[in-house]
Amino acid sequence: MDNSAKVRRTLKLCLGCLRGAAYYRAGQKQKDKWIDDDFCRHNNTNSIDMSVIDWCKVFGDPKAKHYWKKSVKNPDELYSSILTAANVTESEFEQYIGEMREYRDKFLAHLDEANLMHIPHLDIAISTSISIYNHLAQGGSDLENIVPNDAQKFYDSRLKYAEKKYEDAT
Repeated sequence: MDNSAKVRRTLKLCLGCLRGAAYYRAGQKQKDKWIDDDFCRHNNTNSIDMSVIDWCKVFGDPKAKHYWKKSVKNPDELYSSILTAANVTESEFEQYIGEMREYRDKFLAHLDEANLMHIPHLDIAISTSISIYNHLAQGGSDLENIVPNDAQKFYDSRLKYAEKKYEDAT
């Protein structure tokens, strides 16, 4: 796979993470209105699950096909800016990766026998996805008109869209 294909796929995964996080958060804001509605509950759960899965494809495993460092030219420099955007240290980020992978592995991929599910907070996933996305989206003319140029605006628009959808559904 050539580098432009890797970049496009990484961008798509970042957008998937951001979309899922926005839809999940919008639903959580109105949870008391729809908690007994199977459709809303199922879609809200799927939103966080897909957000975690897409994020883990980009950040969760250095051996993975779409690991972020495989799409960038200056990973060490970018890593520093990712940590700054997330407002975390390297060890805090590594711990967060572990939490996201545990949720993915124990509850999404395999549904192990653990009795207590720790749903991850999404602040770090959102900020790191925005950071890597915005860096990669600046990469060249072959991406023009294919992807949104600002991941924060994309996230905000999906959040507003989902808030309206949940409002209409309840």
